[in-house]
Amino acid sequence: MTNKTRKWIRSGFEVLIHGGTSAIVSTIAAAQVDPKSFALFSPGFWALAKASFVFSGALRFFQWWNNNPLPPDETDPPFLVDQPKISINPMSKVQPMAKEDPPT
Repeated sequence: MTNKTRKWIRSGFEVLIHGGTSAIVSTIAAAQVDPKSFALFSPGFWALAKASFVFSGALRFFQWWNNNPLPPDETDPPFLVDQPKISINPMSKVQPMAKEDPPT
């Protein structure tokens, strides 16, 4: 699994979580508007919370998915291909400076 795919999956979960938070907020607001039907932590409250979460989270996820399709598969290079050599010598990249003429 590539890094792009991992980021795509993580972003999808983040969108679902955002949909869930909006569901909780709307359920609490419904409990404030109609406390008889949706009293806090009553069965009606939880039924509304579940339905809101499914619809709100799914709607946001599918909107996000429409704008961010699955990333294309990337193939890793074979192990036997010549890889560029990386030097562990810290001085290997240093270029010598040109000598300047001493002041006269």
